[in-house]
Amino acid sequence: MDNLPYNKNLIGKFIAIGAENVVYSYNEGREVIKFPTFFSLRYNWNSQQYCKEIQDGYEMLKKYLPERLNKSNLHIYERGGKMTYLILEPFIHGKALSKNDLKNGDVKRQFLEIIAAKNQLESKENLFVDLFGSWGLWLSGRWKISNLLLDKQNQKLYLVDIGTARINDGRFIIRILVRLAKRIQDNLLKKYLNYV
Repeated sequence: MDNLPYNKNLIGKFIAIGAENVVYSYNEGREVIKFPTFFSLRYNWNSQQYCKEIQDGYEMLKKYLPERLNKSNLHIYERGGKMTYLILEPFIHGKALSKNDLKNGDVKRQFLEIIAAKNQLESKENLFVDLFGSWGLWLSGRWKISNLLLDKQNQKLYLVDIGTARINDGRFIIRILVRLAKRIQDNLLKKYLNYV
């Protein structure tokens, strides 16, 4: 029997699914728990390598975005002979960032801080930071930035996805997909940056 770093009985309702993670309510809604999706290309390609990539990327995010990062607990463990991970995070009572939210000067400042850190992570660390999520890149990005949540209580902006990707990944198909996602994200961000 697997020794799991979470309690199955505390997993609640389904919240969301993306290209890398499926998200559920956890611990009576006080937290969220994220697991790799069954169709995550990078995870299925080499789970051990991906677990290291997510861990290394998370360390970089903590270095560049310490105040904007939702406090995640990343657990890497073996299950059924395969390396896997889960992410536990406090639940944020908020909403995805919209252009309208940028009318608030403090929210705008936090957004620009995140963009500056994203740009540094790309240029200095060769890391793509996923601000929109897979659904945002393809569908909702014109209206909201899905991975940036604005806390309703304190108007604090949080990055809620610790997944990063190497822009120049050595695996050809991964490199093409990451560069495509980066191009789409950059084009979407121009609309938000023009708004501020």
